Order: sequence, then C-alpha cells, then structure tokens
Amino acid sequence: MAHDIKTNILRAGQTTHDVEALLGKPDIIKDSVHQYYLGMCSGLRIDFDSLDIHFNTDGQIEGVYIVQH
Repeated sequence: MAHDIKTNILRAGQTTHDVEALLGKPDIIKDSVHQYYLGMCSGLRIDFDSLDIHFNTDGQIEGVYIVQH
C-alpha cells in the first residue's frame, strides 16, 4: 500500500495540507520531512519502515521515500 501511495497518490507540488487531508497528521515532523510509520514491512521484519515525505521551502512535496530504519 505504501508503494501505491508513493507512486500513484502523492505528487510533486502537493502541499502539506493536501498530504494531511489524505494521510492524516504525520507521526514525526523533522525539519522539512514528515514521517508516517509503516511498521515492519521489509522481508526480514527486524527494522521498522516509514513513508518519508520531503517538502520544499514553499511547503510542497519535492520527494517521497520508503525508508527502512
């Protein structure tokens, strides 16, 4: 599901307001990155994953990443 959100739902230029309307409030906001926890999605299930959405200085999406921690 996270891959589908990353590739088909979220688009460059969408605002923080647009993203929160779709996904709700992020679990963590650090600088210009909003993180949504995904749980342990990787094959090994030893690390947790997050959907990281990077915003530019205008508050618009500039990148979306699935990150294993």
